[in-house]
Parts: sequence; structure tokens; C-alpha cells
Amino acid sequence: MPQRNPVIQRPWFWNTIQALAITCVGIFVYLPTLHGDWLWDDSAEITANTLLRNWQGLSKIWFSTATLDYFPLKSTVQWLMWQWAGNSPTVYHALNISTHIISAILIWRILLLLGVRHGWLGGLIFVIHPLNQESVGWISELKNTLSLTFLLLCFREIIIFDLASFKQRSKYLMALVLFAAAMLCKSSVAMFPLVLLLFFWYRRGKLTYKDVKLSIPFFVVSFVLGVVTIWFQINRAISGMILPHVSLYSKFLHALQIVFFYISKSIVSVNLCPMYPRLEDTNFIFSNYLPGIIFILVLIGYSLRFRSYNRAVCLALGSFVLNCIPVMGFIPMSYSKISEVADHFAYLPNVSVICIATAGLSLIYEAAGAYRIIQKLGALALTLVLFLWISSAHSRAKIFENAENYWIYTLDLNPKAWGADYNLGWYYTSKPQHLADAIYCYKEAIKIKPEFFEAEENLAGILALNSDAFDESEIHFRKAIAMKPNNAEVYNNYGTLLMNRPSRLNEAVKQFEIAIKLNPRYAEAHDNLAIAFSSFNNGAEQALRESEIAAKLDPTNPKIQGNYANMLARVPGRIDDALIQYQLALNLKPDLAQTHFNYANKLMSIPGRFDEGVSQYLAAINLKPDFAEAHNNLALNLASVPGRKDDAIKHFEEAIRLRPNYAEAHFNYAEFLVTISGRTRDAITHYLIAVELRPDHYELYYKIAILYANIGRYSEALDALTELRKSDPQSSEANALYQKITDLINTR
Repeated sequence: MPQRNPVIQRPWFWNTIQALAITCVGIFVYLPTLHGDWLWDDSAEITANTLLRNWQGLSKIWFSTATLDYFPLKSTVQWLMWQWAGNSPTVYHALNISTHIISAILIWRILLLLGVRHGWLGGLIFVIHPLNQESVGWISELKNTLSLTFLLLCFREIIIFDLASFKQRSKYLMALVLFAAAMLCKSSVAMFPLVLLLFFWYRRGKLTYKDVKLSIPFFVVSFVLGVVTIWFQINRAISGMILPHVSLYSKFLHALQIVFFYISKSIVSVNLCPMYPRLEDTNFIFSNYLPGIIFILVLIGYSLRFRSYNRAVCLALGSFVLNCIPVMGFIPMSYSKISEVADHFAYLPNVSVICIATAGLSLIYEAAGAYRIIQKLGALALTLVLFLWISSAHSRAKIFENAENYWIYTLDLNPKAWGADYNLGWYYTSKPQHLADAIYCYKEAIKIKPEFFEAEENLAGILALNSDAFDESEIHFRKAIAMKPNNAEVYNNYGTLLMNRPSRLNEAVKQFEIAIKLNPRYAEAHDNLAIAFSSFNNGAEQALRESEIAAKLDPTNPKIQGNYANMLARVPGRIDDALIQYQLALNLKPDLAQTHFNYANKLMSIPGRFDEGVSQYLAAINLKPDFAEAHNNLALNLASVPGRKDDAIKHFEEAIRLRPNYAEAHFNYAEFLVTISGRTRDAITHYLIAVELRPDHYELYYKIAILYANIGRYSEALDALTELRKSDPQSSEANALYQKITDLINTR
């Protein structure tokens, strides 16, 4: 990287072709991720981030401590993207790819400004480099790609300002603004003021008073925003989090390992893993570090052999080490509970390695000019390597298409990555057909990390969905509570499990009350407590009170508002309030099938509101076609309307098709079929299915016996009555009918 070469000028047409080449290669490499899904914490960053929804959220992004970190410019860009594209991941992926490509072009232009004739190669290498893929393919890492774009723009302005002998003051001011913008996207660029001094030394071989003076505003911006970031990291991101204890000696050892690790991964990008093992779980001397050690030794040897380039080597290596400092572990970070190293931490330092490698390749190419055949063969070999690299990077980018690919790839490389097992389990949790896989993943995570609260709680929650796994679910809830006895959420979730057992309803109430004691503003716990109270004969008043509290605490939660409507509907004289509340819930979220269903049930009890009730049932069915209860209730109401017999039959049969074991639907259908001439046998069939599913409703055998007798099937009638008498030997009606049918048979 020559120190004083004049700026290399290229024809605009050739520049355009080269820029298009970098752009097209970048798009090709990341095409698999363009339509990829959300990964890891993208949901917290985007889809579940309420601050992106409105102007109040934008204000909080800049002027509150509501966020886990203070990167307001990055969050503002995401806020704008949400207003435009909502929760479409494609648009956010496109933004990451675009900023990455812009940075690649800027690297090329900066290398040209520094006199590297083949600087375009640096931009091309950067855009395809596998070490950068995590930052580009993972939407949450917009902070990486965007901050680098601003930082490179800043550096470009500084270079132009320096080349103009400090005469273009506007360039300096623009550089300062751009650096502040980079810091407001991600504060890992905080070491730039030191890199700036290193650059001034590289340019002149010494530091002047003016150089130091020019760097002071950058130091101020870096210090102020750096302190803010550290405050957010300690008080928000890792507040209450227990991080691994590492001694100061180990931190310095890890820092040395991290430098060699990232250089090695930059030079030989193999076995790149989204979650690496912790450094204490690996040996210091192994193949992951050797490429970095060799590379540094080669650079030192080269700079000693050709002293005119030693400052360039110092600039590259110095900027690399400086940009590694924020991620060396001296500053506490939430990610350090997983590992000390990650590919996305190397996004900025990687620029230095790529630049010095590009400068070296450019010098080698120029030095081979006297041997044209060697120069051409070298260029051909490099071209083939680049094509292979592009193809490999394109294939690897497919792991960012969805969370399943991403975490399975991680576990293939690092089977002990408990975080990968946990996140894969979380992904499978949202897939009903993969709940068994989710259970397996959570158990594997717990096996690797026994004191894993989140995995215990999530595992308990999934097991709770299966009534046969009640006991196992309870065991894991109790383990989670023992790990975090002050966590309100786990008590609430445990209470939800206990509510499924009527005999343990009092225990469920106790769990909800503990959750509320720990967090009085926990709306969901108040809501669940209301549901629990509503199951008690004398709990209506308490249920309404808790439900009202929940509705006030979370006025935008449609489920809670719908439950409040259900509570109001049970109170005499509050029917109008209940209907208004149902409408409020549906205004908040019109696609809640259960709320449409509950609303319909209440409308059907009000004279003159039948048609509205039918429309609400149909709305519920349209939203959830497999909603057997809605089909059953709609059919039950249509059955009493003249001229709607066929519609009632259609919905009864659909309810039974959807849920063959739906005893209530079989009973209701049988009751309806009894009223239709010629359908007695069908009615008997559905009564028999209903009583088989619900043996406690043995009284149905009496109706079955009467129907059998009416069609002359006396022996079947007696069989039905025999079944009834087994369950209720004292039934006078059954005994009388049995005797009557027996007498009738004997007189024939």
C-alpha cells in the first residue's frame, strides 16, 4: 500500500463496468438470502419491536432507554423500512445486501485513492468474502453493514481532505458527521480516531500537532457515544444476566487468540460457524490460528525486506487490531455468554486484512510485469480462484434462507452449541408438525447446559400442549422456577398448565397471584387469573375484576380484550358492554376466529340478532376452516330455522368430519336427525357414537332404546336399556321401558 502514489484515475466507463461487476457478483452471492426468513433475534429486532410501529416509537428510539442498545440511526432506518414494507423480510435482506455492496465499492475507491492500482479486487473480495456472510444474511446485523458504509464514507472524506493538504474544510466536517452517523448505527467503530492517527502517521511518517488536533472531535464523539453504549449494554442488554467469569489474565490470552482467530478466518475461510465453541473449550495451538500466524509473519518479513512498505503494513495490522478491541471481551457483551468469537464481530476488522492482501496482490502483479507469461498465468489462476469462491459463497448463503438450515448447519460444525439447539427448538415450536423435534432440541440444549432456564421453560410449555405429558411438563416448570424464583412469566405459564386440571385450579390461582405479586402490571397473568376465577361457582365477580385490570393494563391486546368481553357477557345487565367489547377486540385484530365465535354465541342469545350471529360464525369459519365448534354451533342454531335444514346438516357433518371424536356434535346432530322423517337410523348411529365417546352420558341409551323400538328393532332396544341399567340400576324409566318392550315381544 504505497504511501504517496498519486490518485489513480480511470475512465468513467471502465469505473462503471467495475462497479456493476461488484454489484452483480454481490447480488448473485446473496440471492439465496434475498427471500430468506427471519433468523435468531430478528423477531425481537423487527417483527416484535413495537417501537417501529408509530411516531411515539421513533421518539423513544432516540430519547429514551426503551431499547437494549443505543443505535438510534440504525433503528430509524428500520423504522422507515417498517412504514414502507411492514414485516416482509425480503426488503430487509435487500437493505443489508445493498449496504454491503456499497461498502465493497467504497473499499475499491478508497484503495484507488491510496494508490493501489488494482483496488477493485479488494472490493470484489470483500463483497464475496464468506466471513462477511453472517453480517449480510442476518437481518439484525444491519448495524454492521450500515455502520461500515458510513465509516468508509467518512474515511474517504478524510483521505480527500488529506490529499488536498487540509484545504477542503467541508470534507473534514462531512467526515465528522459521517463518523457520528456510523457510531449511531453501531459503536464498534469507536476505535476510528486511533485509526485516523495511524493513517496520518502512515501518510507522513510522523504525527504533527495538527494531526492530533484534527482527531480530537472524533475522540469526543467516540467517547460520548461509547460511554452511552456501555451504559445501555450493562443496564439494558445484560441487566440481570449472569455472564461467564473470566480472569483478567484469561481476557488478555483470549484477546491474543481472537486476533489470530479472525485473521486466520479471513485468510482461510473454512469451518465458519454461527456459534463457535468457547475459547476455553479449545486449544490455543491448532489449525484455526495457524493461517493468521503465518500471514502476520509474512507481512513482518516483507516489511523488513522492503522498508518502504512497513508503514502500510503497520496501518493494516494496526487498524485490524484496533477494530478488534471492542469485541475482545474487555467490555461485557450479552453474546459473550455463548462464545467470545463470532463472524459478525469480524466484519469491520476484515476490511483491513482484505486491503493489505489486495495491496500485496497488486504489487506482486506489477512486479511480474517483466515476465508477461507468469503475470498472465497468475491472473488466470486468481480468476479461477475467484470464480470458485463466488460459487462457494453462493452455495453457503443458502444457510441463511431459514432458521432450520441455519441452526442445523451450526450443529453440524459445533454439536455442543446449546444456543443452536435452543434456537432450533424455538423454530420448531412454531411448526405444529415439528413439536416432537422441538422437544428433542430443548432436551439436547439442557443436556449440554443443565442450568438453562429458557430451555426448561419452553420445554415445559410445549409438553403442556399434550395432556399425556402433564407430569413431565410440571417437572420442567418446577425446575425453571427453582432457577429463577423471581421470574413472573414462568409462574404464569405454570398456572396455565395447572388450569387444564380442574382438581388443581386452586394451585393455578396461586401461581397467577405470585406472578402478579412479582409484576403487578403483568396483564396476561391478570387475564389468566380471571379465566381461573370464572371456573369457580362463586368466582364471577373476581373474574370480572381481574379481567378489567388486564384490559386496562394492555388495551391493545385483542386476546385480553376478547376475554374481557367474555366476562362481561356473563354478568346480568352488562350485555351491551360485552358487545361493545367484542367489537373493540375485533377492531384490534379482525382475524381472531375465537373472538368471532364468542361474539356469535352471545348474539344468538339476543332476540333479533340472529343474522349477525350467523355472519360472525361464518367469519370464524372463514378464518379457521377447521373450526369444528363453530360449525357445530352454527348448525345448532340453523336447525331451528325453517328452510335452513340443509345448511344445518352441512355444518353438522363438517364439524364431525373435522373432529370425528367430537361427542357434542354427534349428540346435537342426532337430536336434529330425530326431527327429520326417515333419518331415525342415522340419529341412532350418532347417539351411539356420542355415548361411546362420553360413557358418562349413559342416559342416551334411553333415547336410543326408544328409537330402536319405534322402528321395530326390539332386541337392540333391550340391549341399549341393558347398558343403561348397568350404569344406573335404579332407573325407574329404564326398568319400566325394559319391561314394556319385553311384554310386547312376549305377546307377539
